[in-house]
Amino acid sequence: GPDYKRLPITYEEKNSQLRLYKYTPEREGHHNVQIKYKDQDIPKTPSVVNVKSDLTKIRIHSFEGGVAEEPVEFVVDAGSNSANITANVSGPNGANQSCDVTPVGDGKYKVRFTPRGSGAHNVSVAVNGKTLPGEPIQIPVEEKQEDEIAAEYDKDKHLYAELYERIGIAVDTQNSGNGSITAKTRGPTGNQVATDVDREEEGSFTVSFTPQVIGEYRTNVFWNDKEIQGSPFIVWVSDPTKIVSSGDGLKMARINEETHFEVETAGAGPGDLESYTECDGRREDVKVVKKNETLYDCAFRPDKVGVHNLYVNYNENPIKGSPFPVKVGDPEEVVVIPDQDMVVETSNEYSCVVKLTEDAGEGDVISKVRGPDGHIIPSQVKYISKANREVAFRPTQPGRHEMDVYYAGARLDGCPYYVNVTENQRQKVDPRKVRVTGPGITEGTVNEPSCLNVDARDAGPGHLSATVRGVRNDVVAGIRDNKDGTYDVTYTPDVPGAYAVDVKWDEEHVEGSPFKVTVENKPHPEAVLVGGDGIKEGTAGQPVTFHLDGRNAGPGQLSCRCRAPSGQMTYVLISDNKDGTYTVDLNASEPGLHTVEVEWDGQPIPGSPFLVRIMQAPDMKKVRAHGPGLLSGIINQFNGNFQVDSKGAGPGTMKVRIHGPKGAFKVEMYRDNPKDRSINVRYNPSEPGLYTANIYWSDEHIVGSPFEIFVAKNEQELNEWRRKAEQSHNGY
Repeated sequence: GPDYKRLPITYEEKNSQLRLYKYTPEREGHHNVQIKYKDQDIPKTPSVVNVKSDLTKIRIHSFEGGVAEEPVEFVVDAGSNSANITANVSGPNGANQSCDVTPVGDGKYKVRFTPRGSGAHNVSVAVNGKTLPGEPIQIPVEEKQEDEIAAEYDKDKHLYAELYERIGIAVDTQNSGNGSITAKTRGPTGNQVATDVDREEEGSFTVSFTPQVIGEYRTNVFWNDKEIQGSPFIVWVSDPTKIVSSGDGLKMARINEETHFEVETAGAGPGDLESYTECDGRREDVKVVKKNETLYDCAFRPDKVGVHNLYVNYNENPIKGSPFPVKVGDPEEVVVIPDQDMVVETSNEYSCVVKLTEDAGEGDVISKVRGPDGHIIPSQVKYISKANREVAFRPTQPGRHEMDVYYAGARLDGCPYYVNVTENQRQKVDPRKVRVTGPGITEGTVNEPSCLNVDARDAGPGHLSATVRGVRNDVVAGIRDNKDGTYDVTYTPDVPGAYAVDVKWDEEHVEGSPFKVTVENKPHPEAVLVGGDGIKEGTAGQPVTFHLDGRNAGPGQLSCRCRAPSGQMTYVLISDNKDGTYTVDLNASEPGLHTVEVEWDGQPIPGSPFLVRIMQAPDMKKVRAHGPGLLSGIINQFNGNFQVDSKGAGPGTMKVRIHGPKGAFKVEMYRDNPKDRSINVRYNPSEPGLYTANIYWSDEHIVGSPFEIFVAKNEQELNEWRRKAEQSHNGY
């Protein structure tokens, strides 16, 4: 033959003068036929016979359609292991594409190509340079279906968020196969906003950003550079701190009377306002009327006395002060009992009783007293008991005084009441009776007003003076006369240090003067630094810690609050390291996003509030593996399939490594359902020997791992291995 290999020849006798010789060529090419008679070549020999392939006997198998961008395979049965098989593919646009041809034995060859697009693809196959009859063959290729990616978002419902609040959009790609996720966000002015994409677990991502200005934000999410369903995601960002509420309806109301309050949202950003009241478990909606683009008028009519909780929400978030405890009372159930016969002198206190019945409900008793000159003078309402209040005032000039008493905002029947005051002839100056209160007599902050209050009503006629003396310089003190025997004193220190505050009445020091004051620099919460993994993520039931550095923040007190996804407050331990730094430990027990607020001297530090993702702790003991692929067997009967079930084990990553007699071995893993916690594993041993299956969950062996599987040639070898394994186990 062409490869110089001798071929077997048979013959049969036709008669004494004729023989018929036969041979079967194994491949194409020139064959030399040599015929000898008595060791001599006969004429015209050796002769050359050119053998050609019979292309009609070549078959193509597994010839089906395909999907764009996914491999297409078929088998050519040429009947010869030495055939030269070539194949070429042309797509719908006429572009040619090469194919990979691999011999698989028994004269068969596997042809493989990957179509770049959909449509009919023409395939031409040639054997030894000759095209098969009936070529080209047409293969239909379908368009690749887009992966289904789900995001936690309702297109029919607005998403609301607060300014500087971290916004997260959960994206599920479990049904999407392999790929990469990207995202971008544009703010109200059209500028790009820094957007993060964090991988939470297999097939789960969180797209997040932090808004710095109010307005509408649009986040586009892409999977393999294609926008996913529902994108862009629109979020309305508002600043509830800019919302201002006002009106008596926020504090008090009267039964069966409509009360009003207003809400101004200028500067808070776009959004919706809603309001309702709750009392004894019953909810009543508040009528909200939009007066202009930013101003709302709200009204409600309570039909029951008591405390009503008034809820006011903007973009589903409570405004500052909400819920407001509104006291609802009935003024008709309140009466004033004045002491008409009492003789009152200037600087002496006058008082009367206000009685409340059981049906008076909740409300504040307020008094207003006018002196003979028509000016309002101070008065107080003292709590005596649930059913009694005392209204008192201290007149400073003689003459008739007019007193009005209000309950739940309504003036009571019988008002005004009149009190005649005479001149007090026994007044004397006594500085010891001057009382000084307020933070300005103990502490202060640089460049911030410090205030103190002086009550000289019992000290007799006199003149108030105040001076502030510092180690470096003196500070001017301002005095305001309230015209009722009391004074407000204010001073603003410009350097830190120790100060002495002198308060004198008629040039004599009052009780406690001079007062020693310590002035410190203003705290700077923006200088507090935060670090550590615990401010980003952690595991439930395990220490979640982060560190704070307040050495450059000035004087102040650190506070930290943590709210779990359920709304419950989580215990927080703050450890002072005595060097200006702190260690914070979150006692997180439930998985999910926790909101952590960190404040320095009552002000939030940069980045606060933080979103900390707490993950469920993995439980390796709940991961189980089972199936025939973990049991020893005979190679020609071996089933290399088994399952790994991670239900209840928490988040984690599964890894399977199988080593055979010659090292690492190819393993296939797949799910019957993308959301299943059970994973199918398949491997196909190609030779007998000992195989080791290592199964890990979060990089730790599961129960039973590593598994030893012996693949025997026959039953006898399998039984012998089992016998030796049992002896080894029993210690023989």
